[in-house]
Amino acid sequence: MQSSGSVTPSTLRASRLRSTKMSPESSPSAGRLSNLQERCSGFQMNLEGEVQQRRVEDENRLQLIRDAISHLDRVLQVETRRRQEALKTLQVSLEQQLATSHARLHDELREVNDTLTGQLESVAARVGDLERGLNEERETRIKEAEDASQSTLRAVATLQTGLENEKIQRLERESAIMKRIGDDVFRLTEKQEAERVAREGGVAQLRDDLEVQTCIYT
Repeated sequence: MQSSGSVTPSTLRASRLRSTKMSPESSPSAGRLSNLQERCSGFQMNLEGEVQQRRVEDENRLQLIRDAISHLDRVLQVETRRRQEALKTLQVSLEQQLATSHARLHDELREVNDTLTGQLESVAARVGDLERGLNEERETRIKEAEDASQSTLRAVATLQTGLENEKIQRLERESAIMKRIGDDVFRLTEKQEAERVAREGGVAQLRDDLEVQTCIYT
């Protein structure tokens, strides 16, 4: 923009007309003023030329910037589309890989499940066989224990009966022995008593005989 103190082309032309109408007998100050006006007019024209040139340059630079921005915008759009297409391609590839991995994992899990199911069924069968074997073994051991217990009870009963019979027989033998000893003691006592009586009778007879003999000798 031009300031209020600047000289416009219209004022310059008016001043030139006024200077041509002035007479040669004008004062020196009017000549200096005219010279100053011409210099101002030249400066103004140079300034307007520079401003116009700078405006053109600015418009050229602005156009270059606009062209560069437009080019960058087109490049950005192209790059954006390329990135979107690459992203879509990557997404499709990842989805395919994911589907493949999911299918493979599903197959592997099914195989592992089938294997584990077979192994579990085998283990369950073996456990069933072991349980049946243990039940049969337990029943056999219980039967054997019951048979052994009954046999032991019978043996104990037989032994107890034998001991009772032996005790009775021993008591009978002891009773017979005691009866025989008693009889022997009784017979011995009678024999001793008879011998004592006979001995006492003999002593008495001997005493009588001695008394008679004594009486005879006295």
